[in-house]
Amino acid sequence: MDLDIMRAIQSMANGFWDFVFQAITLLGSSIFAIAVVCVFYWCVDKKRGEGVIFNLFLSFSINNVLKDIIRRPRPIGQPGIVTDPSAEAGVTVEGGSYPYSWSFPSGHAQVTATLLGSLCIWFRKWWLTLLSAVVLILVMLSRVYLGVHYPSDVLAGALLGIGFAFLGTFVYLKCYDRRHLLYFLCAGVLLFSFFFASPDTAKSVGGFVGFALGTLLEDKFVKFTTDGPVWKRILRLAVGVVALGGCYYLFKAVFPDGNLFSALRYAVLLLLATFVYPLIFTKLGF
Repeated sequence: MDLDIMRAIQSMANGFWDFVFQAITLLGSSIFAIAVVCVFYWCVDKKRGEGVIFNLFLSFSINNVLKDIIRRPRPIGQPGIVTDPSAEAGVTVEGGSYPYSWSFPSGHAQVTATLLGSLCIWFRKWWLTLLSAVVLILVMLSRVYLGVHYPSDVLAGALLGIGFAFLGTFVYLKCYDRRHLLYFLCAGVLLFSFFFASPDTAKSVGGFVGFALGTLLEDKFVKFTTDGPVWKRILRLAVGVVALGGCYYLFKAVFPDGNLFSALRYAVLLLLATFVYPLIFTKLGF
């Protein structure tokens, strides 16, 4: 049934929809999600932003652990399925007997559902809930249309993502005074996944470790606030995004391949985002 649904969706393919879904699928990327939570962590509400980051990296890490355990091949190459070259390049990995990252559950769908679900829980606006539902459905559809996921992959990812949004927020609020212990416990448990980790799993676990360390240091030595006039918040965001994006591409070029260095790269990025940049913002007064 999965393949029949995929073929039906891909039967609408043309140049216009190719362009639309290539753009929409970017909304489900981990980099886009990190950029969005930086807006909230740096410029809107640090507590809510921290809660969303916790949900996001917990969900992202578990998603990749599940992929490594289930090891479902992608629909790439199945009879009658056309895979968009740019989407295929995005799931290609170096080395190993299987050239792609695993398919179930969909990381794009789960990350999108966790991010948007968390924002809806925190801000409780009907228009945000409606917009989030539309965006999530479009991201799910994009992954099937582009030929890199089965419909069951994106459905499972969306359901897991929504579940992590609710569960993560509940645990975060219940354990808020001891949240740093919670972060390190989660990160410590997830480190065991390195025994069978894929590159994506290494990135997500490394990011979680960087987040745990960064928020602990920020809470003890910085106590950054998002207060200030709009122009300062915009300046803060512009400087932070450019700096973080520059570091991302620099680290990608400099760090060698391999799970350890993938984890280290994302750990440093999250340490920068949650501790170093807030420290700089505070010292510079913006």
